[in-house]
Amino acid sequence: MPGSSSCASLMLRVTRASILIVFLYATVCSAQAGLWLDGGKSIRLFNRDMKINIVFREDPTLRAAGVGIIASLALADGADNLKDLPRVSLNFDEDGSLVVSQSSVIDDAPVDATPSSTSVTSSSSKLIVSSSACFLSAIGSTIVVFLSFKPTQSKIFLFCIAFIVFLQFSASAQTTAKPQLEINLEITYGPGHVFDDVWISLASGSIKGAKLNAQSLRMSMCAESTEPTTIDLDWVHVGRIARFCANSNVSIDQVTLISYPSDVEIVSTQQVASASIVSPLEGKLMVFSETGKIFASGFSCPTTTGSGFVTAECPSNKTAYYSDSDLLLSAANNSARVSAHRDAVISFGVPSVPPPTANYTIDDPDQYIPPPPAPVSPPRSAPVGAPKPGSPVSSPKAAPASAPKAASPTSPPRAAPVSAPSRAPLTPPPQVVYVPPPLSVSSTFFASELVRLPKPDPALDPNPRGSNCPHLESGIRNWHDAAIWPGGTVPSPSTSWITIPAGMKVMISSNSLQSATYNFISVPVGSELIFNEEDITLNVKGIKVEGRLRIGSDLCRLTSRVAINFFGDKSSADDLGQTTGTKGIAVYPSGSIDMHGYQYHPSWTRLAATVTAGSDTIRLQDRVNWEVGQRIVITTSAYVDEGAGHQNEVRTIAAMVDASTIKLDSPLTFSHFGGLEYQTEVGLLSRRITLAGNPADSDATSFGGHLHIRGTGRVSGTEFKRMGQFNILGRYPIHFHMLADSAAQQSYSRDNSIWNSFFRCVAIHASKNIRVLRNVAYDVIGHCYYLEDGVEENNSFMFNLGAFVKSIGGYHVKGAGQGGTTVYQSAAAINPVDYASGPFYITNAYNTFVGNAASGGWAGYSLPNLPKPIGPSRGISFCPECRPTLQFDGNTAHSNGWHWDFGACFYVGGKLTEDATGQLTYFTGRTQRTTKLSDGSKFPLKFRNIKGAKCQMGFNHWGDRPEVEYYECHDCYQAGQFFHDAWVSKALINAKSSNPVPFGKICRGFQFYDTVSKMLITNTTFRNFRDDPNISHPYSDTTALIGMTHSDVFKPGSIAATRNLRFENSDFSARVGIGAGSKGSSWYYNIIDWDGSIAGSPGEPFIIGSATYNWYNYNPTACKKVVTNNWWYCPKGIHEISQLYIWIPNLTYEGYNTDNTATIVGSIKLWGRGLDASSWVPFTKQNAIAGVSNLGWYVFVNNGAPKNMTLGAALLPKGHSIYFATRYPSGTTFTINGYSSSSSTSNPTAYTRVSSLSEVWNGDGFKFFFDNTHLYIKFLNPKNDGSVLERDGARVYLPDGEIGYTSRFWRTVIQANCASSTAYCSVTDVYP
Repeated sequence: MPGSSSCASLMLRVTRASILIVFLYATVCSAQAGLWLDGGKSIRLFNRDMKINIVFREDPTLRAAGVGIIASLALADGADNLKDLPRVSLNFDEDGSLVVSQSSVIDDAPVDATPSSTSVTSSSSKLIVSSSACFLSAIGSTIVVFLSFKPTQSKIFLFCIAFIVFLQFSASAQTTAKPQLEINLEITYGPGHVFDDVWISLASGSIKGAKLNAQSLRMSMCAESTEPTTIDLDWVHVGRIARFCANSNVSIDQVTLISYPSDVEIVSTQQVASASIVSPLEGKLMVFSETGKIFASGFSCPTTTGSGFVTAECPSNKTAYYSDSDLLLSAANNSARVSAHRDAVISFGVPSVPPPTANYTIDDPDQYIPPPPAPVSPPRSAPVGAPKPGSPVSSPKAAPASAPKAASPTSPPRAAPVSAPSRAPLTPPPQVVYVPPPLSVSSTFFASELVRLPKPDPALDPNPRGSNCPHLESGIRNWHDAAIWPGGTVPSPSTSWITIPAGMKVMISSNSLQSATYNFISVPVGSELIFNEEDITLNVKGIKVEGRLRIGSDLCRLTSRVAINFFGDKSSADDLGQTTGTKGIAVYPSGSIDMHGYQYHPSWTRLAATVTAGSDTIRLQDRVNWEVGQRIVITTSAYVDEGAGHQNEVRTIAAMVDASTIKLDSPLTFSHFGGLEYQTEVGLLSRRITLAGNPADSDATSFGGHLHIRGTGRVSGTEFKRMGQFNILGRYPIHFHMLADSAAQQSYSRDNSIWNSFFRCVAIHASKNIRVLRNVAYDVIGHCYYLEDGVEENNSFMFNLGAFVKSIGGYHVKGAGQGGTTVYQSAAAINPVDYASGPFYITNAYNTFVGNAASGGWAGYSLPNLPKPIGPSRGISFCPECRPTLQFDGNTAHSNGWHWDFGACFYVGGKLTEDATGQLTYFTGRTQRTTKLSDGSKFPLKFRNIKGAKCQMGFNHWGDRPEVEYYECHDCYQAGQFFHDAWVSKALINAKSSNPVPFGKICRGFQFYDTVSKMLITNTTFRNFRDDPNISHPYSDTTALIGMTHSDVFKPGSIAATRNLRFENSDFSARVGIGAGSKGSSWYYNIIDWDGSIAGSPGEPFIIGSATYNWYNYNPTACKKVVTNNWWYCPKGIHEISQLYIWIPNLTYEGYNTDNTATIVGSIKLWGRGLDASSWVPFTKQNAIAGVSNLGWYVFVNNGAPKNMTLGAALLPKGHSIYFATRYPSGTTFTINGYSSSSSTSNPTAYTRVSSLSEVWNGDGFKFFFDNTHLYIKFLNPKNDGSVLERDGARVYLPDGEIGYTSRFWRTVIQANCASSTAYCSVTDVYP
């Protein structure tokens, strides 16, 4: 159902007359917009199973008469449209389960919708239905309904299922008792998805025992009744938020919620006899009663028996509280506090040990702040910083630029072109105070509040072994068998080249090798070198593989320990041949390598709780099979991650307390954060197979071993240490080099660790379809996961960790402003991009990046612009920077970008070019890209489910059409800056996380640009944005939305719009910040608030405008001013943002000019009914002026009335006008013509003089009126076609349907003839 806003919901309704009918209605449907956390109106299932199990156990006085089902299914085909499934198959299994699945049977026979009284056995009931009602006979006193569906088509990524189940019961004639009903509902369709709203409706009767088991992100269950009744409920909920409510007729005898690890709300308009929560982790219980009578049994903990009050065993941040006029219970350690309004009645159930009364007090009622009147709403705090009606918020942060005093009217106001409606003063709503929920443990996703951060499948890879093991194959000869070698002698280590005999499989065992260092080994075509499953150490200078090198297989992972150590001094020699260098393994195109060590899974995870300095135990989010004695890395959670002061810590596992708790060999030196907002990664560095550079000849020269693959390479479960050769092209720990497609499709790097690398970690060069999965990289010089030439496509980087990535120069380049830095290829850097190294370097976006984590580096993910391929691929006619993302989903970054003002966790910018001689130049700063599909059509660069933390910027994108959906940013200097037609939706921007180690910088939200770069923000939450009264400028304060106001050259038109924003624990004034400056961009800045969520008037659109002058006070009875951060907010009404150019010869600039002095040449005042000369703004030699349409604009030029003046409409939306007025002396005559471009003088449209204002206002825009004081024109743009950029109901108008200034431009040229010898007619400023 495209555009549907329906969500997953269930309704259970019990009524009683002559029969009892239970009606269950459930829908699970996906809307085009996807999952939005606040609304919970849709889900995405990602090809997961969905199972719903409903068990109804009847009262003994009842018998089941029938069950009816209405079902329909729809599938998405990968595009935006949905396709109905023609049929759904329903049949009973032997256990009484009703199975619903896609059917290949087509049955067009009509379905009887009449309840059947005939008994039908479960095995014989089979129906084919399509949006029709059918009834199945009862199957006994217990009715079980089981529905299962799993998409099978690879393109299907959404589906909708809607079904209604009718259960019909007939009461026994011998009883008049009210029926009792037990309901057991189990829902599973992938942990972390949304399934809300369980309603139990009672016309009469009661529910004796209701049980609900649910696995979901959040769920609500509400009971309502038309007459007094009672309910008790046992609810087991796996998710984050569980909420129970009841209306005034429902008394709650007992509600018990076992939560993993939910926040729970129990809300009732009647008394609550008993309410409790049991949570193995952290959570909160809210109890609410409108009547003020609450009977709470306390807050139970796993370590506490009975229903006593909170004891010392409970986590100190566990709280049980109510948020209204009556009760607040919070507990920490062994004390508790109750706060209530003086008139409240507070009563508790009898605890096992009565608490000391000294711990309980009644607050002074003067401290009480009543919340909004919503009896079943979640708790709300008092408004934070909201302005009182009729008054500004606070003192200004910066004084506006000095402005000339507005002239007083010298004549009565003329008839207004538009009536400005009056309205009551606005008061912004209260803010939501946010309490961070605890971590939710899931095998599918990492803990996260909004975005979905997928984990790899928790199951180990298939490992059947047996016949799949190379060392168990037949026909193998032993290395130590002298008979196989020439001369009958086993080769000694001193042999310069040892060549495996032709066509032979030779196996190395634990007794085959000497401990001395071998020189070079060659495996020719047709031969194989196999390692036995024994502990083996090979010291060697290099191995050349033209045949096969096999250490286990993908279906036979070895459990033994194999070490290959590479020896050799730094050298430029190609000992391994064909430019493959020395000191490593070279796999030729004819060859293959298989290395498969024991699988440790997962290879990395995240902390489940914060660990402080001095701790020697960490708790993980996953159960791991890691071992005592292995080395791990706990990544930094600091902002700066560079040099000797970095805070990454390597430790050895001293003990596995349990599968997810590790005791370290020594205490940690630093704190590492593990809150819900973000968590430090923990990576396993040790493996049973190791490839390593010899320390003695590797460390001093940064010249380790390398693995160079040009054939087929399958490498898993292997540790690469001291590998890579510093600043040598192609000498990387794992290097897939220009593989043939057939070899690339079989190749991968999986479950490996790369650490202490001298150059990169995993590089893919001019190859496609290679898989890089579940690797851990730490302490790496140069870009780590690396796409080399820009032609690499369809490769997969999934579930990899990159951490502590260092620049090739020892420090990362910085740069000044947007210009960044330009660096060049040299002997010190074979590729200058390595001066700005980071974990992921992506020269071509058309690859898959899913579930990766980037810690440290210049940027977590760098997407530089390459206009054409480089290196060996330079001759290919291709544009790497033009390619869209194939898939970028579930990736995170932290501790990035601190090096310069525009550094970021996710960075799309910079430019790498290659000249005719092959020399590379890298410019780090602002460079624009336009992404396109292969057919040349423009297409967005899309990012989903991404999270940034502790970065300079969360996301910096210089390019066209970025789209970011599901985005979290915590503790970043700025959440994001986007260029050209950007859209961010479903985001959570948190200025201050619960990390006890402060970020140390102010945090801002999004900064809008200052000119044609448009940006839409929808469905986004801003949290913890609080004004600092000691900071004088909003740019330097914690502000959610910021206008760019430094320029007079670039001035905003209609470029910024928002819809459905939410502000939690944030000052009202901090929602927007528009710097009060001396440039035009500061004077004209504006934002369209399409639903009033910024202004605090939900459902009504507003225009937010600069308050440097009163230009945006266009409705004085309704507009309000926020002085603190310099903005007006006014009801939008019939107005749109418009932009007018005023060209006056030798006074204002007609084209682009770099003059940024902001020389004022005149003023513009709004005029019309209800307005006066105080709503005004200057204009400068840079002639662009933005304001609101459908109002009068009175223009006065300081030099006098110009004899020649051109009005240009770069942006004047279709159907909108500006009622233009300007001064001329009496007797002036005019010639006025309109032109359809900015420069052409052909085919003019002549304007006609009329005799009244009304003829102008009601005319077609080609008339003017002169009353001997003012010239009036209804200025419009007949060329504008109403094109917009729109997403989620937020839109801005485009001047020409694309980015640009003049292609749909309309200009009106005014030529005035007056008695003056100069270019100006002498006039005084007279307000219309």
